[in-house]
Amino acid sequence: MSIGRVPGEELDDTRVKITQPKRPIVGQLARFTVVGLSCTTAYALMYIALHPMFGAQAANFVAMLAAAVLNTAGNRAFTFGLRGPEGLTAHHIQGVLIFGFGWGITAFGLFALHQIHRSPSRTTELVVLMAVNLVATAIRFILFRQIFRSRAPAPRG
Repeated sequence: MSIGRVPGEELDDTRVKITQPKRPIVGQLARFTVVGLSCTTAYALMYIALHPMFGAQAANFVAMLAAAVLNTAGNRAFTFGLRGPEGLTAHHIQGVLIFGFGWGITAFGLFALHQIHRSPSRTTELVVLMAVNLVATAIRFILFRQIFRSRAPAPRG
């Protein structure tokens, strides 16, 4: 027993705050960027390939949904170090909800572009989509950081 403590006080663990070490944000941003660039490249290629068959909006939706699934899986494992089945379904459902936000703002960007210019080139459409996607990407990082925080393992040292 320590001097100055009431008997049994050292057994009271309600004052002990257990915290998990935080993963450094710089490393997460670097890994998030690698995943994002890979998924953005896949998205752009799918958009270009699907556009002639489906048009701008449908090609955007399909390409973005496929890229969102890849993005969630890549960020879950590579950026935030989560592997295995624990939380997998919930993470992908949350990833699809985040996709919904990103798709909504990109669909609006395409709509606005087509209101301004009736027949923009695919290159112009893609530039608008990439610009709007930057906003969605920043929000995606913040949301993924919140979603994956509670399950993230301690950083490897």
